Amino acid sequence: DEYYKANNKTKMQTYIKTGMWTSQTDDVVIHIRCQDVLLNGAGIYGVSSLHYFNEAVTNVFRIKLHANMAIHVILFIGNIPGHSNTDTACREYLYEFLQPAFNQTFHPAQIKLIVDGEVNDDFYRFIQAPHVVCGTTSYCLIGAMANANNAVLYKGWTSGWWYKYEDYDSFGPIADALFFLDDPFFTSSEQITKRKWNVAQIAHRTMVINGTYVL
Repeated sequence: DEYYKANNKTKMQTYIKTGMWTSQTDDVVIHIRCQDVLLNGAGIYGVSSLHYFNEAVTNVFRIKLHANMAIHVILFIGNIPGHSNTDTACREYLYEFLQPAFNQTFHPAQIKLIVDGEVNDDFYRFIQAPHVVCGTTSYCLIGAMANANNAVLYKGWTSGWWYKYEDYDSFGPIADALFFLDDPFFTSSEQITKRKWNVAQIAHRTMVINGTYVL
């Protein structure tokens, strides 16, 4: 409705004018797709590994971790019609595996979880964060394309209707602001559903750095 549109327009103008990052330029926003990825073999999507996120932070962004920086992990759970256990699976993956692995890997940085946050707030974070790392999600991709700072995208994620990572010209002048990073431990949603892996099995495949399970 008109109130909603006006309210979000004002919010957007405020974010753009003042910025959401006023203290630390080392802050990182990471977006992880969960809901359909774990259950319905959602095509080209999948679960990015801890190795991928660690490479982005330490080798692409070259950030020296410190206690005053924050890594904001945005995870949208939602739900899928006919799959009521989506919420349970995603929360198990997040709180039992992902959060402890992030705490260990990125210590002493602060790990801040944003679960099912307000959609516009999350999107503005992608646009304005000093550093953004996207999983296989066009939601994060579009925000990252508008980010003038630093953004990492999964190199192996290709989509016929959107882009192919080899074709940098399809991004135009923004290509220089994007870094396409490989993930040798990426686990596709097709693999997950075909082999009927549970959350613990997925975690053991993805919470790895250089092939070694972190937890």
